Amino acid sequence: ENCSALNLLPWETAWRRGTAQMMRPVDMPLQDFQNSDTAGNWNLPALSAPPAFEKVLHRLLERNSPTPQELQTVDACIGRLQDIVSKIGVGWNIRPFGSSANGFATRGSDLDVTCYHTLEDEQDSMLAIQHLKMNLAPLLRKEPGFEIIEEVWSARVPILKLRFDGSTDVDLSCHNPQALQNTFLLWSYGKLHPLVRGLVIVIKLWAKTEKLCGASLRHLSTYSLTLMAIFFLQVQPRYSFPTLPTWAFLSSGVSENIAAIKWQVPPHVKLPELVAGFFWFYSSEFSWGEEVVSIRLGRRCLRSTLDFQLLSGRIGRRLHIEDPFLLSRNLNCVLSPENEEKLRERIEAMANDLLTAWEVPASFVPDMEDGGHEDRQELPSGPEASEVPVSRLALSGAMRWLGSAD
Repeated sequence: ENCSALNLLPWETAWRRGTAQMMRPVDMPLQDFQNSDTAGNWNLPALSAPPAFEKVLHRLLERNSPTPQELQTVDACIGRLQDIVSKIGVGWNIRPFGSSANGFATRGSDLDVTCYHTLEDEQDSMLAIQHLKMNLAPLLRKEPGFEIIEEVWSARVPILKLRFDGSTDVDLSCHNPQALQNTFLLWSYGKLHPLVRGLVIVIKLWAKTEKLCGASLRHLSTYSLTLMAIFFLQVQPRYSFPTLPTWAFLSSGVSENIAAIKWQVPPHVKLPELVAGFFWFYSSEFSWGEEVVSIRLGRRCLRSTLDFQLLSGRIGRRLHIEDPFLLSRNLNCVLSPENEEKLRERIEAMANDLLTAWEVPASFVPDMEDGGHEDRQELPSGPEASEVPVSRLALSGAMRWLGSAD
């Protein structure tokens, strides 16, 4: 049953004359999968998106980058929280994690932070609740500018939901080192090239527009969508995208060896191709219910392989997404069957729209402040339109909060 060396699933898109009508992959017996003559040779077809797509993506990213004021507020909040935890005792620190620290933040993103003691490097929910309840909550109630919105003790990671300065939502956890490992990993992937950040942010914005994300609503988290985007880059031979070893990422930082890993972007690869390729891959190549999204491995293999013997729920024919550090954690645990079907249908529909339509799908057209859509005639043109306008301020802020200098 070990198929870890395979790179290809043996089904193809059925192309009708004059249109590219996507068909779902047909379930195949495991033996047929293993014996496929085309294994290891799959590649993206020549993809073409609507002519204005590159300009629209440029404006979409530009309009959804965090504002300087938001970044200043995040800086101020982290500084205030550090002052508060310092009152507990020597050795207590605050670290941001998630999108605010990994370079994939968008305008209006919440802030995730964890407090920890330098001598405590294990994730312990009971100890976390004790510190949050007994030490931090009383201090926060006395602190001007902070409001406790909710206390969540039953979650896998207990948190205090806060609001800072009346506008910024903050999730405060305690002794949550695995979140810092994930943050360092994703930050390192995003740092390989602006195209990585561009692809991830576009997919996140698409999912939010389509109301397809949010763990509290039984959708995938944006973290899971980020893993799906990186996995797509890893398994596409044309891109030669590196797989970063997870052992190199600790809660305290990143191994020096990672700095030597580069991504030599193939000529002429631009963001529209990556976005269209993402939807094409998950609608027409990925074996939904059989393969596992695993950026830890960075290759295509089935849920039945020994690589995933610890993965919970792998028996079910569901979308499987492995946490790169907690190997037993299947990130589909929050996704309801109904919402999974909706996600799959919307991915298929978007793949078809991008590859057959001349108009840019409405999901990608940035909203104007008055609620209307961009006039396509006002979109940027020329050389600047092909750049990926991911906020340098956001990236430099993430580097500062992670304690990196570059």
